[in-house]
Amino acid sequence: MNFVRHLAVALTGCAVLAAICGSPANLVSAAGASYTVKTIGPAMASGYSMDPLSINSSGQVVGQISHSVNGVNYEAPFAYESGKVLKPRIPAGYTSAEFTGIDNVGAISATATTATNKPYAFAIRRNSSSFTWTLLKGPQGQKWQGSAVSINSQGTMTGYLDTPGQRVAVWRKQATGYVASLLPATTFNVGGGNLETAVGYGTSIDGSGDVSGNQIVDIPNGSGGQSAYLGSVWLPSGKSVILPGYAGSEQQTDARGIGESGTGSGRTLTVAGSVLLNDGMWHPCTWKVVVNGSSLAAKNPVLSKQDMSDGYWGEGGNNAINPSGTEAVGSIISGPYSWQTGKDIIELSAAFPPSSGWDFSYTGDATAVNDKGVVVGYGSHNGRQAGFMATPAG
Repeated sequence: MNFVRHLAVALTGCAVLAAICGSPANLVSAAGASYTVKTIGPAMASGYSMDPLSINSSGQVVGQISHSVNGVNYEAPFAYESGKVLKPRIPAGYTSAEFTGIDNVGAISATATTATNKPYAFAIRRNSSSFTWTLLKGPQGQKWQGSAVSINSQGTMTGYLDTPGQRVAVWRKQATGYVASLLPATTFNVGGGNLETAVGYGTSIDGSGDVSGNQIVDIPNGSGGQSAYLGSVWLPSGKSVILPGYAGSEQQTDARGIGESGTGSGRTLTVAGSVLLNDGMWHPCTWKVVVNGSSLAAKNPVLSKQDMSDGYWGEGGNNAINPSGTEAVGSIISGPYSWQTGKDIIELSAAFPPSSGWDFSYTGDATAVNDKGVVVGYGSHNGRQAGFMATPAG
């Protein structure tokens, strides 16, 4: 199981303790926006579930299909295009794998896990229906455990490597193969004169190579300690900024996706994620990060209009944002949503009529969106977890 994509969160007081081809439906409206929705691939067999994780500008989708055998969960990668689901072989020596990201030419980031639950990062090159797996190593060729979770338009990937000590990693494609670098980790004063260097992981990478991710620092207290999550952004140079929390609330943040607008030194980055508020819940938000030459500055988080008027309604978080940083997707207590810059959150469950067999009462999430506004995610379809694609009208 991918550590980054499957974040389990427990709350203690106000602090986080974390272990980190279907037929289209009719055109329907979701709170003012119209979508055509369809199931990704055929119906899932009993005991299987689909989790789409990424979509590119051509509508190619990648992710994982999960199943359980004798109480042990296994994940297998899939790729979807033109109404067909492809299920490539997992490399020898590994028992589970997932495709985590896909760029616009079909290159894929991936993670594969051994029978002893050791994850490793991979790059995938596709030729028609065949897939070539390349193990992603450390800066000096070390075979370190890790995970690749996102790929940008240049084929550059991010995730983490266990060096040991989990560090944010970036892999760039060179003529001789992929070259790894480790992004700087922040050292914090956690009280009592104690210094703690954060561990971390990358969650997304934009076209210029800017990375969003999270740094985790253990804060000692009378009961043994707590883990604080600090959403962060790194420029390709390694310069970083920690994303601020909401004024007057817990200063814990979770950065999941990054998009960009502008060029050169006048770029603006938009980061999608969530922020922990004093109600003890995570809420969807976005941040603007202004890049000025080699420096960067993060502005305060922006919550949705609905969340500001009814905080409980907004419990949940963003999972991803499109490459241009104009539309984020995620889930709240009522199911998956889309959130465009300057607009209200759109609850996508309204795009699935009751007769469609879809139900988001107990499970459901929007996991990725491309620059055409096409959203992918999962929910319960006729009693089994399945993937969906929602395409905006026009």
